[in-house]
Amino acid sequence: MGESSSAPNERDPLITVANPGRARRPELESADTEHAAPPELDGARDEPPLAGSASAGVEARTSTRALLRRSTLEASSLPEPPGELARAPSSPSLETLGRVGRFALLRQLGAGGMGVVYSAFDEVLERRVAIKLVRADRGGTSWQARILREAQALARLSHPNVVQVYDAGEHGGQIYVAMEYVKGETLSAWLARHAGGRPQRAARPILELFTQAGRGLAAAHAEGLVHRDFKPDNVLVGEDGRVRVVDFGLVVARGPAREELAVTAADELSGARLSSSIGSALGVELTRDGAVMGTPAYMSPEQFLGLAVDARSDQFSFCVALYEALHGARPFRGERHSELMANVTRGVRDKSVREHRAVRPRIRAAIERGLATDPAARWPSMDALLELLSDRAGRRRRRVYAAVAVLAVATGAGLGYSAYEARARARCEALGGAARRRAANAAQQRVERAFAATGVAHAAATWERTRDAMTEWALGWSAARTQACMDARADRVLAARGALCLDRQLPRFTSLVEAYEQAGRGVVDQAVRTATSLPPTAMCESPQWLLAGPEARGEADAGDAAEQTRARMAKARSLSFLGDYEPALEIAEESVTEASAQGDDYLRSEALLLRADVTRMTGDYERARDDAKAAYYLAGRLGHDRVALDAALALLSVLGYFMLDVEGVDVWAPAAEMLLARLELEDSVFSGKFHIAYGAALRRQGRHHEAMEQYERALATLERTMGARDPAVAQVLSNIGATLSSLGRDDEGLVYLRRGLVLAEQRLGPRHPDISVMLNNIGVVLEHQGMPEQALEAAQRALSIDEEVHGATHPTIGVSLINLGAVCERLERLDEAEAHYARAQRVFEATLGPESPYVGYAIGSRGDVEYKRGAFKEARALYERALELIPDAPEHAMALANVRFKLARVLTTSGEELERARALVQQMREYLDRAEGKDPTLQQEYEEWVARQAELGAAPP
Repeated sequence: MGESSSAPNERDPLITVANPGRARRPELESADTEHAAPPELDGARDEPPLAGSASAGVEARTSTRALLRRSTLEASSLPEPPGELARAPSSPSLETLGRVGRFALLRQLGAGGMGVVYSAFDEVLERRVAIKLVRADRGGTSWQARILREAQALARLSHPNVVQVYDAGEHGGQIYVAMEYVKGETLSAWLARHAGGRPQRAARPILELFTQAGRGLAAAHAEGLVHRDFKPDNVLVGEDGRVRVVDFGLVVARGPAREELAVTAADELSGARLSSSIGSALGVELTRDGAVMGTPAYMSPEQFLGLAVDARSDQFSFCVALYEALHGARPFRGERHSELMANVTRGVRDKSVREHRAVRPRIRAAIERGLATDPAARWPSMDALLELLSDRAGRRRRRVYAAVAVLAVATGAGLGYSAYEARARARCEALGGAARRRAANAAQQRVERAFAATGVAHAAATWERTRDAMTEWALGWSAARTQACMDARADRVLAARGALCLDRQLPRFTSLVEAYEQAGRGVVDQAVRTATSLPPTAMCESPQWLLAGPEARGEADAGDAAEQTRARMAKARSLSFLGDYEPALEIAEESVTEASAQGDDYLRSEALLLRADVTRMTGDYERARDDAKAAYYLAGRLGHDRVALDAALALLSVLGYFMLDVEGVDVWAPAAEMLLARLELEDSVFSGKFHIAYGAALRRQGRHHEAMEQYERALATLERTMGARDPAVAQVLSNIGATLSSLGRDDEGLVYLRRGLVLAEQRLGPRHPDISVMLNNIGVVLEHQGMPEQALEAAQRALSIDEEVHGATHPTIGVSLINLGAVCERLERLDEAEAHYARAQRVFEATLGPESPYVGYAIGSRGDVEYKRGAFKEARALYERALELIPDAPEHAMALANVRFKLARVLTTSGEELERARALVQQMREYLDRAEGKDPTLQQEYEEWVARQAELGAAPP
């Protein structure tokens, strides 16, 4: 258990959005899965950035505005109108409309009961969009307000498999919604063309398309949204092969996604009517007062009965559609509405359907469970259903899920085990029960009391999430260990290796439980992340994985001393992930010594990697680099590719992010990619770790476009392998948002930032320290967009969380204070801004030392206040001091550009040292010309200053 081999969310750094000249928030930019101290906050060892096995720190931004940002994935294709919209008549009242706000209408795509859809051009962002104009006669003002609220809720949702909503508002008495324009066809049309009457021949592509659609639904559910009208007509298949779920006009938002996704439909259904304008009565939308309630053919029992409708209703509709696509007919028959309702609500299946044998039993079992009449009997989430449908899922996990599903369906048919099988399974289940028993112990009141005793506000919510994650891992480990025992009858050698691999994972779990029982504030802050970062049990059934480690080298009979060392190393990893570095480093040192004394090079390579990871977290980057290199080359000679891969990822992070070694990135990125290919891990959590680490390194070099590509690949990989709701996904979403914001794409960045925030709040809790980072980033973008009041609210909440978590004196408090001061300054509340900046300076001096660059950031911000007050002499003195403290290094280039311009502006205003002012402006312009990222505040202030100089008849320096 000396290897890291963990999921990529143990501590990935969250990047931050720049506020030019302001202190930048330690960026939660995922470069690996463990804690790591940010290079700029070299004194803040207890607040490392989020990272995997090779972390990158929370980036501090260098300008005079807040430095925290995130962004969204770009959607670019154009949709053909779905189904009924293409055939409906146009609305005469809209024939002459040429513009809707900033959107130029190009042509009508179609119309339906809700309104008219146009192809349009966004003249601000220069892109093609689709505009839906809701009919003016559909409902009153309250209904229109609801449509707007729902559009706003959807705008928070940015996912590759959901049509993106860009904007919504009111125009000429009508509600409009601007959304992504996708060129393609509906899933219904695709099925008609490719499946025809023989869907069994297209089973694999059908599953691939539905899996994409399911990911879109899962993402919506994660945001607290329920579609309520999922059907093939509401799914688009783009020409690029990407699937998008569309027409969320029925969507119901129930506040934060952590709350129950439910809405009572009884009142709406009581006055419902069937529209006959589009075709078959059972294939049309059910409406009341313009509110679409669903399509009967795909509606869930709870929709028919007017009961609470939540995400599981979408799951039922999804399974009806998938069943129909695979077997050529729907599972429930009904020529009339009443007949269909009776069959669906009673679970009476259409026995005339001839189910195709080409559909695998595990797929049938998954769909059967999703079609359960009782929502509680369905899959707990879309992610769980998709796990079984996906061919990418690990074979063992599929076997566990399928066994559960098949048993649940087949028990009534009398399936059972022979007496021999039952005895064998009983023996194997006894071996697999260790983690289950430990999980039960972990759930005892003493652990809950330990969390509560810390006094942390989010302790109770954190414990609930931690307990659930630990229980889930324990059950998965137990199932895998039981199966490894059962598999021994077929392949004793491979099964023994898998069992040993699993046995070496268990100490990580038990050491975490022990740490939770002694919980302090730091343990609570990192509990969910560490619980969700336990090593994937599925790896222990991969032949490539087992052949790349000591299990394949005669190590199965390793002595007790070696296994005891590995168990202690597992404890050290748990301690380090929880921020308890001193004892973790002590164990790492002892492990290297013990491995050398035992003459066990496999163990020694693992111990060197452990020491590299712990020293990196403490900020000793040179030693971390040396140990990681030693681990890499030793593991390479032994064929211990698992350690070699993690060592390469650690080097990519240490050299690329923390030490800004460009040549090192060029060496270790290809090395890591080579090992991923050799281990057949190109589509795994480990490739997600690689893309995160590589993206962080590229962003540190200012190569934002290349970083974006890596983050997008990381997001796609992690959503496939970890699920759309994993904490690591929230971090990558935030990193994408921050990067896009750095590229000047604030609108898109804000969508991703908010999506990351909602997911992080769900998984980590609303008062987790990472939430503060995300709020600061959102505040910066809002300030850039001219919404200072909203930015103020975000900044105040961020500071409140920081003070609650860290007390009054901590480097992150200083960063939040600078961000809050920037918003107050924007609102012309100069006294408040000065107070926040001055306090930030005191915090940085006390925690990082009087010569820290962050002290320079705070002093430069104070200079801005004095300049606005007209106190040019005081402003100049502050800017001069800031220049002395901020080093001329790439990571501080934006801050230097900002302070140089501000100083030049003061010198010009006072008529002093004009030659120096010209030189300072030239340096600033050179930076702006070569910077790949954008600093809208600095650029705007510079342009306004040049214009004023021209008005005064003075040539700017």
